[in-house]
Amino acid sequence: MRLLVAGAQRRELESALATVWDALEREVTGLNNLRLATRILVEELGMAPTDDVGQLVTQLIQGVDGAREGVKEVLLHGVRRALAVTCSHYSNITLDELSQGFPVGYTNAELDEIEGEVMPFARTLAEKMQEDIARD
Repeated sequence: MRLLVAGAQRRELESALATVWDALEREVTGLNNLRLATRILVEELGMAPTDDVGQLVTQLIQGVDGAREGVKEVLLHGVRRALAVTCSHYSNITLDELSQGFPVGYTNAELDEIEGEVMPFARTLAEKMQEDIARD
C-alpha cells in the first residue's frame, strides 16, 4: 500500500514539476524575446546595444528621450519656418497673437474644418521645406 501511495505522490510531484518547468521555459522565452526587441529598438535609435540587460534598459530610455527631444526640435523648426513664411507674406501680422494658437470661440468642428482646408497647403509647404533642407 505504501508503494502505491508513494508512486501516486511521485507522479503528482512529477506532473507539478513538469507544469512549473513549462511555465519557467515560457518565462525565459518571453524574457529573451523582450531582450531581443529592446536590442532592436536601441539599434533603431542609432545606438550600439550593450550585452548588459540593465545597461540595455538605460540605453533604451536614453534613446527614447533623445528621440523625443529630436521631435521637439523638428516641430520648433517647422513652426519657426511657417511663421517666417507667414511674415514674409504679411507685414502687419501680430506674432505674439499668432503664437497663442487658435483664437477662443471656435468649436472643435470648426477647427477641424479649418485644419482640413489648410492640409493640402501644409503638405505643399512641408515639401518645399524638405527641398530646402535637401539643398543645404
